[in-house]
Amino acid sequence: MKRILFLSSVVSCLLALRPAIAREWTDSSGTHKVEAELVKLDGEVVHLKKNDGAIVKIPLNKLCEEDRKFVREQTAAPAPPVNVIKILPGQVVAPSDALVKSATGTIGQRDAAELTTLTEKLGLDADQQAKIKAINEKGAQKMKELLGKGQWNPATYHDWTKAKNDEINAVLTPDQQEKLKALRSPANVRRSQRPLGMPSRGNAGGNPASGKPAVPEGVRVSIDAISNTHYSTTGKVVFYTRVRLKVIGTGLAEAKAMRTVLKEAKDDADASLLPNEKPSRNLFMAFMETPWQRGPATVRDVNLTLAPPDNGKLSEQGQVKTVKILAGSIELVVPTKDPASIITASWAKDAGVPLKNETLKAAGAEITLKELRGVPKDADPPKSWEVVYEIKDPKGKVVGNPEFFDGSGRKLKTDGINGGGAGGNVTMTAMFKSKPPEDFVVKFYLITDKSVVSVPFEFKDVPVAQSP
Repeated sequence: MKRILFLSSVVSCLLALRPAIAREWTDSSGTHKVEAELVKLDGEVVHLKKNDGAIVKIPLNKLCEEDRKFVREQTAAPAPPVNVIKILPGQVVAPSDALVKSATGTIGQRDAAELTTLTEKLGLDADQQAKIKAINEKGAQKMKELLGKGQWNPATYHDWTKAKNDEINAVLTPDQQEKLKALRSPANVRRSQRPLGMPSRGNAGGNPASGKPAVPEGVRVSIDAISNTHYSTTGKVVFYTRVRLKVIGTGLAEAKAMRTVLKEAKDDADASLLPNEKPSRNLFMAFMETPWQRGPATVRDVNLTLAPPDNGKLSEQGQVKTVKILAGSIELVVPTKDPASIITASWAKDAGVPLKNETLKAAGAEITLKELRGVPKDADPPKSWEVVYEIKDPKGKVVGNPEFFDGSGRKLKTDGINGGGAGGNVTMTAMFKSKPPEDFVVKFYLITDKSVVSVPFEFKDVPVAQSP
């Protein structure tokens, strides 16, 4: 079976998809089984292909632990699709020159800007400037070699950065080293860091005069992958462009949901690439805490479609070579920015009746803790436990996934949450491997003007990987 490999513009490594193999799948109760192939994991939904060709969709947390583990192993850390290449036996494929040039070019620009800053802040003489410039050029060449071999990853990036910093430090006097140490303090580093790829631009400090909360410190946006793809219809090939953004930073640990606001997108012919040629925004996506997640997530991916197939334009234009501009913002729900947006409910005190809260009332929403039950229903003891709650939210102001804590404030890890939707009336179920303590509390989060912060981004002249 031929393998299909995806080329990442940042990591630039080749990962082969595992061949699909039919196997028996079992649900979490152990009573339902199906013979099928794994197609993909879309968010928290597993797509399976049955022997008759039918596709079934099953929430990941509805599968047994063995099957969940299998899915995690088969879909672990895939590289974002940029360029699809058919690999023949024995063939070696290197990253495209355009992608390597883009990454090394960005590093070169950053090195030049950093050298100017160091000259001003540390008082570098001509000899020191020349030595540091040579160190930067050697580092850029090393990075290019690693990219070309598909060996650029977080570990090599860490080693590469440390080696460069150590060499630069050796060029400085003791007094300059102390000044540089201050410049590279954690706070300064978080303000200045940008991941590889096109740098984002915007007001990271927020606008106190407008009353808008500041962007969580360290959160930034980069383009992780951008490519053309296509489909065939009525005898013609229609191309459209996909973009994968990476949102990264320690401040993401505070956020409970996210959405993308796309304000401007044009190709190099100045044609709009916006859906329906109008600014667009998607619904707030609640962050799902997965059973195997370790610690707070500090990286989130966003997938965008530019000039989608329904406008038909690209069937005439062909493939986009360059995105001239892509601008918008990532909006994050950060409840700590607005304490009133955090709704705390006690199971012992509040179960069975709608929560009474002025912020909820103002949002036109209603939340009720309905039931704590063992699963299976007649098992003694139950194999697992579920907390059922109902949300009436016609304006879509409640983040669907709450958090659970014991009476001492220690967070309780769920085994997944089922149900949900955008607004309206929904019944949701939080699952636990063991029974929550009698004094457990639930924290719900509201989307308010004060709890939403915006991380702007703007990218220009981005080369697009072409569809074969």
